[in-house]
Amino acid sequence: MFEAGQFNLFKEQLDMESFKVLMDVDSGFFLFQGLLYLLSLSGAVMMWNLRKTGFHFYAVAQILLLIVYELYFTGAPFPLMPLIITIIFILLYFRNLKYLK
Repeated sequence: MFEAGQFNLFKEQLDMESFKVLMDVDSGFFLFQGLLYLLSLSGAVMMWNLRKTGFHFYAVAQILLLIVYELYFTGAPFPLMPLIITIIFILLYFRNLKYLK
């Protein structure tokens, strides 16, 4: 669709090289990302309902999201900021794990 010119409105805002990288990546990446985000969201909902299992779902999904990114984008720079944010959230949830059933 992009090559056909249907995104002319956004042409100035898109970095062509970044867009090409996303177009060339295997579609399995998006499948894994979607499933892991769904697992993360379900873990967050379980934690909202005070279930301890939700913490484990959330933590595993967030760590796997970082690993899947590294597996598919081997030449990309290391995602330091997402790693720091993931660690902070997991540690904050871990501190409150005692309140969950």
